[in-house]
Amino acid sequence: MVRSGTAYRSLELNEVIGSVARSYGAEWSTTTPSPAITIVKAFTPVNTVLVDCTLTSDGFTSQYYWGANGKNSGTQPIHYVNVCADGVGHGDGFNRSIPPSRYFGWSVGCWLKPACTASDSGALLAVNGIQLEAQE
Repeated sequence: MVRSGTAYRSLELNEVIGSVARSYGAEWSTTTPSPAITIVKAFTPVNTVLVDCTLTSDGFTSQYYWGANGKNSGTQPIHYVNVCADGVGHGDGFNRSIPPSRYFGWSVGCWLKPACTASDSGALLAVNGIQLEAQE
């Protein structure tokens, strides 16, 4: 989990004011400190991933990704699931084993339209907790 002291932290990716051009976006990832250590499982707790309720219809897409040496070996799309409030709702989480990977992360970007505009809040993606299992 992402923690600061005893409190959990949220990582949020938000749209700037106005429209975003195709191919622009943001991402977060973590990398193991040594090639001998690999990430083998990732988990986001239930109801801790929030996404733009109009994800894909507004042109934005979002995904989890993992891999090594700058090459993704896997991805999983993040979709809006339910409970939309102020343009942001629950997204599907992640709970699975992955092939041994040096990094794990998530991203959101404008890929489906020439320009994308999020809901009124501008919030696109917030991941409020992540557990990574690694092996050496």
